[in-house]
Formats: sequence, structure tokens, C-alpha cells
Amino acid sequence: MATTLQLYHVSEIPSFFHELYIHRGYRHPRSSVRSCLRSCFYLHNETVNFWTHFIPAVFYLFVLVTDCYQYNLLLDAYGLPMLAYLISMTLFPTASALAHLFNTISEKARHMCFFLDYFALSIFGIGTAIAYHAYSFPVALISTWWQHLYLLVAVVNALLSFVLSCRTRFLDHGLRKKMFRILSFAVPYLFDVLPVCYRAIHGDVVDFSLGGMHYHVRQSVFAFLSALIYSSHLPERLSPGRFDIIGQSHQLFHVVSVMGTHDLMTGMRMDMLQRRQLMDAHQPSYSILLMVAVVGFNLVILYYFWMQLDGVILKSTSSEDLTKLNNLCNGAGLTNGKSGHHLIDRQLTNDVSRRSKLRPHVE
Repeated sequence: MATTLQLYHVSEIPSFFHELYIHRGYRHPRSSVRSCLRSCFYLHNETVNFWTHFIPAVFYLFVLVTDCYQYNLLLDAYGLPMLAYLISMTLFPTASALAHLFNTISEKARHMCFFLDYFALSIFGIGTAIAYHAYSFPVALISTWWQHLYLLVAVVNALLSFVLSCRTRFLDHGLRKKMFRILSFAVPYLFDVLPVCYRAIHGDVVDFSLGGMHYHVRQSVFAFLSALIYSSHLPERLSPGRFDIIGQSHQLFHVVSVMGTHDLMTGMRMDMLQRRQLMDAHQPSYSILLMVAVVGFNLVILYYFWMQLDGVILKSTSSEDLTKLNNLCNGAGLTNGKSGHHLIDRQLTNDVSRRSKLRPHVE
């Protein structure tokens, strides 16, 4: 059994696996499942990304189980929106951790890993909206057209968020890709948080005396910071190669977003307990069904993008990328099929070679 994990420089691996301003610490782009699992115990440029979401996922699972028993969420209809929120809150760091762990199996697996990551974020968005609607809605807006339309718009936002975030994976690195990716997450969040913003601006003294508002406000600060960190690529932008293993922006983004999620969970729980007399009579009976519907529609969307992958990978793979893959696989002894790694797809090699002969000026 190997005692070390071989890592690669950005110049050695295909461009599809590159991360902006990260130069070292890349794993083999044809890693096996076993190799990926083993890699979480070694330092590479995804190790901290994995653990900063895997540990919170385990904690959130513990919270989900304990809250179900403590607050009778399964049997009390008033607790069902909180149950939906806690499930979605547990799913998104779990999907993220697994995506960062297994994204080096192949190009197709990398796409699917992050498709599932975006899937979970979409579910988290609708789960958050369901909980806001059930526990945190302003008293002045209860039974208004705004409350009646809130969940419907949140469903549309969650679905569009998933479509747009998946679509960005087919775009080249650049400002347009970054803007669309940020918008796909920012728009649903900004809409979902509107009820709390209204309470913060127009709420009365009694509303502010409830402990949940403090956590909602602080969560908004963490959300702003996480968006800033994610979009800026700081600090690695200032010193490429220095923060490859520890300290890169995506790791900081994970930490800050988890802190914000914890505050959101705490504020939501306090609203559930302290505002029951206000909110219990206004619970819609279909809120959980909306979350199930989003899961169903997202599965259809996921299948659509899955069917696009072969063509997208062929179009984006250059002969230089194939040369790098060949060199890596030959260097790792992956030519006889006995390794746990996957060999280069022969059909992809033939298709890229044929494309290069037909259009030699295209890379």
C-alpha cells in the first residue's frame, strides 16, 4: 500500500482540471474511487475543501436527529418545515464534500460531482424559503398576496438556479462564467431573505426583542462575506501558488458559509419556538410537497445536462490535454488496466484526433 499520494503541477494536468491561481497539489485526473477516498487523509489542494464541509455535514446530521426528537418534528405538522430545512441543510455540505473528494475520477465524473453539488444547493434554497415562510415571515405580510406567492417564486428561483449553475460548467473561465455562477446562487438567496429584511426594517419592538433576529442579521453579514470571498479569489489571486494547499479562497468561503448557515439554523429554530402563536394558524399544507416537487424537477434537469456531457467534453478537450493525459497515465503505469485508475477513453481520443485533422487550427 502506498504511503504517499503523488501530486502534480498545474502544467502537467489537462486544463479542464485547472483551478484559478492554484499551481500545485493536483491529484491524478484518472483517480480511482479508492484513491479518492484515501486522498482525504493526505494534503493536496482539495483536502481542506473536503474537511471544511464534511465535518459540518456530520454535525448537521447530528442536529437533524436530535431536533427531530427534541421538537417532535416528524409528528407535529408545525415542525415539518423545520424538518425540510434541516434535511436540506445537511445535504448541501455533504454533496459539496463528496464533490471535492471525487471530482478527479474523470472529466465526466467531475461535471457530475458539481452538478450534484448545485442540486443540493438548489434544494437548500427551497428548504430555506419553506422555513422562512413558516416561521420568519413578517406579521404585517401574513395572508397577503406576497405570502401567497412567496413559495411559488422560491420554487422557480430554485429551479432556475440549478439550470444556470449547471450551464456555467460549459462556459470558459472568465468574467461571464463567474458572474452567472454568482447570480445563480445570489438571486435565490436575496429573494428568500426578503421577509427577514422586511422585519429588520419595519419590525416592531416585540419582534426585535426575539432572539432570532440577531442571528438572521449576522447570517446576512456572513452571506455577504462568503460571496465576496468566492468572487474575489483572494488571497491566492495576489500570490498565485502560495495558498495552493491551505488558505485559498474556496476554503475560506466554506468556513464563512458554514458559520452563516449555523446562524441561520439558530435563528430559524428560535423563530419556530418563539413565534408559534403568530405563525401556526397560517401554515400551508403543501410546503413539503413543494420541496419534493423541486427534487423531481431537478432530477429531470440533471438528466438533461448529463446527456450533454459527452459532446461538451469532446468540444472542450484539446489534443494538448490528451497528450497530458497520456503522459500521466503512462507515468503512473495505467496502460495495462491493472491499476485502480481509469484509462483514457479511446473513443474520446479518436474523436479529438479526427476533429484535429478536420480543423487543425482549432484547439
